Amino acid sequence: MLKNYEARHFFMAIGIGILLISPISLVFIPTFIGNSIYHTPGTWIVMVPKLSYILYGSGCALLVIAFFLMYFAVLKKYSIILGIILIIGGVILLIHGTRPFTAISDDGIKMRADTGKEISSYTWQDIEYINYYDVIRSEGFDQFEFHFNDGTRLLLTENGYLMPYHKALMAKIRDEQLAVNWK
Repeated sequence: MLKNYEARHFFMAIGIGILLISPISLVFIPTFIGNSIYHTPGTWIVMVPKLSYILYGSGCALLVIAFFLMYFAVLKKYSIILGIILIIGGVILLIHGTRPFTAISDDGIKMRADTGKEISSYTWQDIEYINYYDVIRSEGFDQFEFHFNDGTRLLLTENGYLMPYHKALMAKIRDEQLAVNWK
Protein backbone atom coordinates (compact mmCIF):
# COMPACT_ATOMS: atom_id res chain seq x y z
CA MET A 1 0.00 0.00 0.00
CA LEU A 2 1.47 3.33 -1.06
CA LYS A 3 1.10 6.36 1.15
CA ASN A 4 0.17 9.62 -0.49
CA TYR A 5 2.64 12.24 0.70
CA GLU A 6 2.29 15.85 -0.26
CA ALA A 7 5.21 17.17 -2.29
CA ARG A 8 5.94 19.78 0.36
CA HIS A 9 6.82 17.07 2.89
CA PHE A 10 9.81 16.12 0.76
CA PHE A 11 11.06 19.70 1.04
CA MET A 12 10.64 19.52 4.81
CA ALA A 13 12.56 16.23 4.96
CA ILE A 14 15.40 17.64 2.85
CA GLY A 15 15.52 20.81 4.98
CA ILE A 16 15.65 18.82 8.22
CA GLY A 17 18.31 16.52 6.76
CA ILE A 18 20.54 19.44 5.78
CA LEU A 19 19.90 21.12 9.13
CA LEU A 20 20.98 18.00 11.04
CA ILE A 21 23.93 17.02 8.86
CA SER A 22 25.46 20.44 8.15
CA PRO A 23 26.90 21.19 11.64
CA ILE A 24 28.79 17.89 11.61
CA SER A 25 29.81 18.07 7.96
CA LEU A 26 31.02 21.68 8.27
CA VAL A 27 33.84 20.43 10.47
CA PHE A 28 35.15 17.98 7.85
CA ILE A 29 33.87 18.90 4.38
CA PRO A 30 35.91 22.11 3.70
CA THR A 31 39.19 20.43 4.65
CA PHE A 32 38.31 17.24 2.76
CA ILE A 33 37.43 19.15 -0.41
CA GLY A 34 40.52 21.37 -0.08
CA ASN A 35 42.75 18.31 0.20
CA SER A 36 40.95 16.58 -2.67
CA ILE A 37 41.39 19.52 -5.03
CA TYR A 38 44.74 21.06 -4.06
CA HIS A 39 46.84 18.24 -2.60
CA THR A 40 49.54 17.17 -5.05
CA PRO A 41 52.60 14.92 -4.67
CA GLY A 42 55.13 16.69 -2.45
CA THR A 43 52.48 18.73 -0.63
CA TRP A 44 52.84 18.61 3.15
CA ILE A 45 49.63 20.27 4.17
CA VAL A 46 46.61 22.01 2.63
CA MET A 47 44.93 24.50 4.94
CA VAL A 48 41.52 26.01 4.43
CA PRO A 49 40.93 29.50 5.88
CA LYS A 50 38.04 30.63 8.04
CA LEU A 51 36.44 32.24 4.97
CA SER A 52 35.76 28.79 3.50
CA TYR A 53 33.95 27.65 6.64
CA ILE A 54 31.87 30.85 6.63
CA LEU A 55 30.94 30.35 2.97
CA TYR A 56 30.04 26.68 3.55
CA GLY A 57 27.95 27.57 6.59
CA SER A 58 26.16 30.36 4.73
CA GLY A 59 25.50 28.07 1.77
CA CYS A 60 24.01 25.38 4.01
CA ALA A 61 21.90 27.99 5.81
CA LEU A 62 20.50 29.25 2.49
CA LEU A 63 19.65 25.68 1.46
CA VAL A 64 17.84 25.02 4.76
CA ILE A 65 15.92 28.31 4.46
CA ALA A 66 14.99 27.50 0.85
CA PHE A 67 13.58 24.07 1.64
CA PHE A 68 11.70 25.23 4.74
CA LEU A 69 10.30 28.18 2.79
CA MET A 70 8.95 25.81 0.15
CA TYR A 71 7.47 23.63 2.90
CA PHE A 72 5.79 26.38 4.93
CA ALA A 73 4.57 28.41 1.95
CA VAL A 74 2.62 25.38 0.69
CA LEU A 75 4.30 25.36 -2.73
CA LYS A 76 2.95 28.67 -3.92
CA LYS A 77 4.48 30.11 -7.06
CA TYR A 78 6.43 32.87 -5.25
CA SER A 79 7.80 30.42 -2.69
CA ILE A 80 9.05 28.08 -5.40
CA ILE A 81 10.74 30.94 -7.29
CA LEU A 82 12.31 32.34 -4.11
CA GLY A 83 13.30 28.82 -3.02
CA ILE A 84 15.04 28.17 -6.34
CA ILE A 85 16.87 31.50 -6.06
CA LEU A 86 17.98 30.60 -2.52
CA ILE A 87 19.09 27.12 -3.64
CA ILE A 88 21.15 28.62 -6.47
CA GLY A 89 22.64 31.16 -4.04
CA GLY A 90 23.47 28.40 -1.55
CA VAL A 91 25.15 26.26 -4.20
CA ILE A 92 27.17 29.27 -5.42
CA LEU A 93 28.37 29.91 -1.85
CA LEU A 94 29.31 26.24 -1.47
CA ILE A 95 31.28 26.37 -4.73
CA HIS A 96 33.07 29.59 -3.73
CA GLY A 97 33.94 27.95 -0.40
CA THR A 98 36.22 25.54 -2.25
CA ARG A 99 38.41 28.31 -3.67
CA PRO A 100 40.48 29.81 -0.80
CA PHE A 101 43.38 27.63 0.38
CA THR A 102 47.04 27.60 1.40
CA ALA A 103 49.28 24.66 0.48
CA ILE A 104 52.81 24.15 1.77
CA SER A 105 55.01 21.76 -0.18
CA ASP A 106 58.60 20.82 -0.92
CA ASP A 107 58.59 23.36 -3.76
CA GLY A 108 57.10 26.31 -1.87
CA ILE A 109 53.74 27.81 -0.98
CA LYS A 110 50.61 28.04 -3.12
CA MET A 111 47.62 30.05 -2.02
CA ARG A 112 44.43 31.75 -3.02
CA ALA A 113 43.44 34.31 -0.42
CA ASP A 114 39.84 34.86 -1.50
CA THR A 115 37.28 33.50 -3.93
CA GLY A 116 38.16 35.54 -7.02
CA LYS A 117 41.92 35.61 -7.36
CA GLU A 118 44.11 33.25 -9.30
CA ILE A 119 46.37 30.84 -7.46
CA SER A 120 49.61 32.49 -6.32
CA SER A 121 52.64 30.19 -6.34
CA TYR A 122 55.82 31.05 -4.48
CA THR A 123 59.02 29.06 -4.30
CA TRP A 124 61.04 29.08 -1.09
CA GLN A 125 63.45 31.52 -2.77
CA ASP A 126 60.57 34.00 -3.28
CA ILE A 127 60.33 34.53 0.48
CA GLU A 128 62.02 37.77 1.52
CA TYR A 129 61.84 37.11 5.26
CA ILE A 130 59.70 35.43 7.92
CA ASN A 131 58.44 36.81 11.21
CA TYR A 132 57.82 34.16 13.84
CA TYR A 133 55.58 35.34 16.67
CA ASP A 134 56.06 33.30 19.84
CA VAL A 135 52.75 33.66 21.67
CA ILE A 136 52.06 32.59 25.25
CA ARG A 137 49.83 29.47 25.11
CA SER A 138 47.12 31.02 27.28
CA GLU A 139 46.85 33.91 24.79
CA GLY A 140 46.75 31.92 21.56
CA PHE A 141 48.99 30.13 19.08
CA ASP A 142 52.39 30.94 17.59
CA GLN A 143 52.32 32.46 14.11
CA PHE A 144 54.45 32.43 10.98
CA GLU A 145 54.27 35.59 8.89
CA PHE A 146 55.78 35.07 5.43
CA HIS A 147 56.78 38.17 3.45
CA PHE A 148 57.26 37.49 -0.25
CA ASN A 149 59.35 39.46 -2.74
CA ASP A 150 56.26 40.86 -4.49
CA GLY A 151 54.94 42.40 -1.24
CA THR A 152 52.39 39.68 -0.51
CA ARG A 153 52.11 38.64 3.12
CA LEU A 154 50.83 35.33 4.49
CA LEU A 155 50.03 34.77 8.17
CA LEU A 156 49.79 31.16 9.31
CA THR A 157 48.66 30.34 12.83
CA GLU A 158 50.41 27.33 14.28
CA ASN A 159 47.28 25.62 15.55
CA GLY A 160 46.79 21.90 16.02
CA TYR A 161 46.53 21.43 12.27
CA LEU A 162 49.87 23.07 11.40
CA MET A 163 51.78 22.08 14.55
CA PRO A 164 52.70 18.53 13.36
CA TYR A 165 54.59 20.16 10.47
CA HIS A 166 56.54 22.61 12.66
CA LYS A 167 59.83 20.66 12.57
CA ALA A 168 59.64 20.05 8.81
CA LEU A 169 58.80 23.70 8.17
CA MET A 170 61.65 24.95 10.38
CA ALA A 171 64.05 22.49 8.71
CA LYS A 172 63.02 23.75 5.27
CA ILE A 173 63.46 27.37 6.42
CA ARG A 174 66.92 26.48 7.73
CA ASP A 175 67.86 24.55 4.55
CA GLU A 176 66.80 27.45 2.34
CA GLN A 177 68.67 29.88 4.63
CA LEU A 178 65.66 32.19 4.98
CA ALA A 179 65.81 35.15 7.33
CA VAL A 180 63.63 34.61 10.41
CA ASN A 181 62.78 37.42 12.83
CA TRP A 182 61.78 36.02 16.22
CA LYS A 183 59.23 38.22 17.93
